Amino acid sequence: EIVKIKNKFYIIKLEKIEMPAEEDFDKRKEGIIKALKKKKEDKKAEEYLKKLRKMADIKINEELLSEIKKAIEEGKVKELEKDKRTLVTITRKGSKELETASLSVGDFIVLTKMGARKDYERLINRWIDTKLVDLEALSRHYDERNPLKQKIQRYKDQLLKRVFIGTVILPKVKVTEDGLKKYYEEHKDRYKTPVVYRIQQITVKSKEEADRIYKEVKAGADFAWLAKRISVDSYAGINGQVGWKTKSQMPAQLQKLIDDMKIGDITEPIKTGDLYRLIRLEDKREGKVKPFKAVKKQVNRDYFDSQVEKILKEYVDALKKDAEIIIYEDKVKEIEARFKQ
Repeated sequence: EIVKIKNKFYIIKLEKIEMPAEEDFDKRKEGIIKALKKKKEDKKAEEYLKKLRKMADIKINEELLSEIKKAIEEGKVKELEKDKRTLVTITRKGSKELETASLSVGDFIVLTKMGARKDYERLINRWIDTKLVDLEALSRHYDERNPLKQKIQRYKDQLLKRVFIGTVILPKVKVTEDGLKKYYEEHKDRYKTPVVYRIQQITVKSKEEADRIYKEVKAGADFAWLAKRISVDSYAGINGQVGWKTKSQMPAQLQKLIDDMKIGDITEPIKTGDLYRLIRLEDKREGKVKPFKAVKKQVNRDYFDSQVEKILKEYVDALKKDAEIIIYEDKVKEIEARFKQ
């Protein structure tokens, strides 16, 4: 019967059913193993969370939750964002220490903004599960062991750098209209529309057939005529005309070849999935520089970032002059040697 999909109507006829071949299983075997492994991991995680919940005293202030729901429905969220009242508490006994975690009203409002659905109970339960795992990990002192200890230190370093940039560097950045226009003129290549290529293709099922057709077109056979009669893709009916494409819209193998192709050039057979394609470059249009007004926001971001980088480098160079820096070249060489092995 008639099937509506979005704004179009279709009548579909089933012509054939093909059962998957044995080799299809081999291709999907790795994916099946991953799926089964994840299923088992999810089951184990669920069992472990149940165990952690039994070890904890979890209290949800239902009266306060009802108050929050009502405030959200009435559009009074702003008033709750700085509310420090406790909505949820978790108390559990670790090995020797008493461990707790709490969720304030303000923090819960942040969670509701991040969640796509208004399923507040689900949000709370997800927060509880996360905090139970956090408390368990802390009770085992994972934060004091590598590699987590190293990751925490790296995060602290990154956070300190961001705070430093925010408080010391950013106030020194000055953005002016003249500065933006000068930056735009000096970096016009960044604001070009992408190069587009008009391509034509023939798609076949085997390497042997693709090689045969390649020899024919190189000998002078009409590419469009062959595409219409031999190609197995959806472009066959229009002589293999794929149309205008940017480089990013092409198969990875073609992206590597397209820049060196001249108009009229044809690639050797390219394997994409289970099929083989011959690609002919019909035309090419170079990118055009977009007007300043059209890209002003992007120019502003790029200029701002470049200024931050410039001022930060100047600041670091000045700090280096007052610092004693020792690089142990023998240790560096040891590390380099390990990577070469």
